[in-house]
Amino acid sequence: MSGRLGDLSSQQQAALDELRTRIQDVATPRCDDGYLLRFLRARQFDLDKSEKKIRATLEFRKKWGADTILQDYTPPPLCVKYFPSGILPGPDKEGRPIPVLVLGEFDIKGLMKCHAKDELIRYKVYAMELLEQEFKVQTEKVGRIVDTVLAIVDMFGLSSYHLYRPGLVLFSEFMQIEEMHYPEIAGKVLLVRAPRIFPTIYALVKPFIDPNTKDKLEVLSGSNWKERLLENVSADYLPELYGGKLKKEQCPRVSWAGYVPKELYKENDVSLQHQFVKAGKKFTLEAQCHKANMELSWVFITENHDIAFAVYHQSENGELDEVVPGERVQAHHGNIEGTFVCEKPGVYVLEWDNSFSWTRGKNLRYKFELVEPGMPAQE
Repeated sequence: MSGRLGDLSSQQQAALDELRTRIQDVATPRCDDGYLLRFLRARQFDLDKSEKKIRATLEFRKKWGADTILQDYTPPPLCVKYFPSGILPGPDKEGRPIPVLVLGEFDIKGLMKCHAKDELIRYKVYAMELLEQEFKVQTEKVGRIVDTVLAIVDMFGLSSYHLYRPGLVLFSEFMQIEEMHYPEIAGKVLLVRAPRIFPTIYALVKPFIDPNTKDKLEVLSGSNWKERLLENVSADYLPELYGGKLKKEQCPRVSWAGYVPKELYKENDVSLQHQFVKAGKKFTLEAQCHKANMELSWVFITENHDIAFAVYHQSENGELDEVVPGERVQAHHGNIEGTFVCEKPGVYVLEWDNSFSWTRGKNLRYKFELVEPGMPAQE
């Protein structure tokens, strides 16, 4: 049995009834049988795992206001323009919505320099709720339940620029949001226009892809990839670059994105913290590295004039060993960023030095983070 409404075994029906009883204390109006079955299928009808998963999801939805986000959230214009995703005008040949992710045009690094991480996560939730809304529209149109998609992931343009580690960490969080809180929506995922660097990037994010989703991935390559795409989608609903009849402007719900102009970084990056470094003084921060080979990254900018920057490793006796040599940088001309692989665990000290200036303080905006080897969640 498929585990969907109308196609349940006696054991599956019993699991559904039991799960409904177990979550009575947290259930919301969206927790109908079809919704609960998505979580049960995602965990092979394991009741304990399914209950844990749906409780975590309901808490997640409460935190991000997912139930009302389509009504009371105004997406930031930069996200609308530069978050390269959306939904094509028509369904695939099975009546499923067709979301598109133009991955090669995803300037996640630029967006992270313009918006705080929470803002980008909120926009991701907003995009997922738009997709959930599309399920309702298609269900009404075809007269049967539609709760899966045919997704197109366009990888043309992927390059070493997309190996920006904090961006990869955030992208992995996006994937976990889909897998954890919007389960069982991937009917088929078609990867198109993959460049040579694709295997490298895929190896980095593969650990965060649910095994069920991996089975639904299909890479369309070779000279006939457009024909294979047309086997799934009518040309009337596909853009010309994918072998269809539509021009890009005929797909108004898809953002084709591009790179965020660097001149927008300084005025939009609300994620940076502020510190005034007095004339003749230094400002330091400590980063606790728990294991070897964690990656320390930083970004900072000053409103006016230069500042010196260095990184030190602090020994057990308190002595500082310079690991990133100090130098004065023109941080008022644009973001200064860098990374350092912490070969030894311990305390690392980031230092912004204004001691060379006896008359002028500096307005500093900064952030830093530690990422474990293998790119798990952020510190």
